Amino acid sequence: MELNLNDAFIMALEAIKKAGSIHVDVCISIVNSHGEEIFFCKMDNALKISEKLAFKKAYSSISLKVPTSDIKKLIDDSLCGLDTAMAGELVMFGGGIPIFRDGKLLGAVGISGGAVEEDVVIAKAALDAFNRSI
Repeated sequence: MELNLNDAFIMALEAIKKAGSIHVDVCISIVNSHGEEIFFCKMDNALKISEKLAFKKAYSSISLKVPTSDIKKLIDDSLCGLDTAMAGELVMFGGGIPIFRDGKLLGAVGISGGAVEEDVVIAKAALDAFNRSI
């Protein structure tokens, strides 16, 4: 199975609904298993910087196969210097979550625009919607 545009729409719609319910305007980026962006959306009042951060969160998560909130610990424990080698391309705070189905990495979702905790809640809502769509 590959992540497709229909899957991305399901996740994005849920992310938009969740963001609206907590009064946060975000950008949403969804990438496939190759790190290619297959969906992007910017809510009306989301910050400009969130456009790039949403993609970087999704890309960071797909690249290391972990939520972005776990990347700092991963780098500190076993990949020392990776953040320097990647010249600012890795995001090490929450909002990016990999998407797995049956143990296969399909892609990742990246959310940016709220506080880190809000971005994580919105990303998890998007992932939950995908998992319910099975």
